[in-house]
Amino acid sequence: MKIEQLLAAWPPEKRIPDAREQIGNMLTFERSKIVVLDDDPMGTQSIHDVDVYMSWQEAALQEALEAESPLFFLSTNSRSLPESEAYGLNLMLSRRLKRCADRAGRKLLIASRSDSTLRGHFPAEIQAIEQGLAEEIDAIIIALAFFAGGRFTIDDTQWVEEKGGLVPSHETEFADDPLFRYTSAHLPSWIEEKSGGNISRDDVLSISLSDIRAGGPECVERLLRGTRNRQPVVVNAACASDLEIFVLGLMQAESEGKRFLYRCAAPFIKVRGGIADRPLLNSSELGVKGAPGVVVVGSYVEKSTRQLEQLLQCDGTMGIEVPIGDLFDAGSRRAVIDSIALKADAALRENMSPVIFTERRTIELEAAEFLQAGAEIMDALCHVLSALQQRPAFILAKGGNTSHQVAGKVLKIDRAHVLGQLVEGVPVWHVSESGNPLSTLFVLFPGNQGTESTLADVYKLLVPH
Repeated sequence: MKIEQLLAAWPPEKRIPDAREQIGNMLTFERSKIVVLDDDPMGTQSIHDVDVYMSWQEAALQEALEAESPLFFLSTNSRSLPESEAYGLNLMLSRRLKRCADRAGRKLLIASRSDSTLRGHFPAEIQAIEQGLAEEIDAIIIALAFFAGGRFTIDDTQWVEEKGGLVPSHETEFADDPLFRYTSAHLPSWIEEKSGGNISRDDVLSISLSDIRAGGPECVERLLRGTRNRQPVVVNAACASDLEIFVLGLMQAESEGKRFLYRCAAPFIKVRGGIADRPLLNSSELGVKGAPGVVVVGSYVEKSTRQLEQLLQCDGTMGIEVPIGDLFDAGSRRAVIDSIALKADAALRENMSPVIFTERRTIELEAAEFLQAGAEIMDALCHVLSALQQRPAFILAKGGNTSHQVAGKVLKIDRAHVLGQLVEGVPVWHVSESGNPLSTLFVLFPGNQGTESTLADVYKLLVPH
C-alpha cells in the first residue's frame, strides 16, 4: 500500500506557517515545562538543542525545571523493565516532578514517550503518572506517528513503511516482540487489547485527518473540550503540519482548563515544544576528523542484522562477534569479555573501528527469562567498553536499550546535550568531560530505524574515507 493511496480519501495537507512560533510563545507565556519520560533514549530522534537527564535525583530535577528551556528529557529506559517496575518508576518520578514543578512555579506537562511501532508498557505507565500527579485527567493523547521512520497514523491505524510500501504495524516483526505482542494496528482496538478490555474501542475519541485539515485548530479544540475521565484520544497524522494544527487546538483546550497526559512518539514532542526544524548535522560540526570509533550492536531485530551486514563491508571496520552462550557460563564470561576488549583495542590502535555485535540468533525464553538474559548480555557489552584502553573518537550504540546502558554504565552520563540528527532519526549527544568518559560524542541508532544501508551511511559520515 502506498501512502498516496491511503491519503486519497482525506483532505490535502494544510499548513499554518508560523505554527511552531505560536506554540513556543504560548509555552513561554504560560511558564509551562514539558518533561518527557522517555522509555528508551530514542525519544531524542527528532530533537536538537535540548538536554537529557539520566539522573533521577530530586536536586537534578529541580535544576531542570527551573531552567528557562521549555522542555527536557528524563531517560527512564522503562521499556526494558517488567511492567510492575516500570509502573513504580513512573509513579516515583511523576510525584517527584510535581513537587519540583510546584516549587519552581512551572506548569507541568508530562509526555510519556514510547515506540511508534506500539511496543511499551501501555496503559500502565500512563496510569502511574496520573496517580503520581494526583490530578483529574480529562484525556490521554495518543500521538504515535514518526514520519522519519516511516510510521503514519491514518484512519486510526498505525502504518509502517517496509520495502517501499506501508503495512499495518501488526503485520511487522515488532508486533511479535516477546514482551509487547499485539494483534491489531487499529489503535482503538490496540487500546482495548492492551488494557485487557478495561477500555472499550468504542470509548476512544478519534481526531481524524478531516478534523485536522478541514476543521483546523478550532475543530480540534472543540473535540478535546468534550473529553473527560481519562478518555483515550487517537491523533491521526501523516506529516508534521498535521501535528502542528492538532497542538494549536490542544493548547487552546488546555488554556481553558482541560488537563491531558501525552503518550507519544518523538515528532509530537518536537511540535509540542515549539522546536523549529534545523538541517542535519555535518561532519565538521562533529569534529571527529575521520578518527576511528566504536560501534556496539545489541539490537536483535531483523533490520539491525541486515544493516550490520552492510556496515561490516565498509572500509575501516573490524567485526567482533560476541558469543551469547558463553556469556551465560560463569566460567567463560570473564574470559570472553577480556578477549573482546583486547581485540577492540587492537583494532583502534590500527586505526580501525571495532564493530562489537552480539551473535545473530534469538533465544526462546519466557518473558521474565528474556529480560534477564538481555540484561546479562548488555552488562557484558558494557564491561567490554569499560575495559578499553584506547579512546575512540565516538561511540555508536545500535538499539534503544543498548544506548541507554552504554550512556549510563559506560559514559556515566548524568546530563547530556542533544546536538541534533546525523541522519533522520539518529540523534547525537554531546557528553561533558566530567567523569572522564570514554568519548564525548555519542551516536544513538534505533534498532528499527532506516533502510538496510543507513547504518553504513552513518558510519561513512563519521569516518569518511
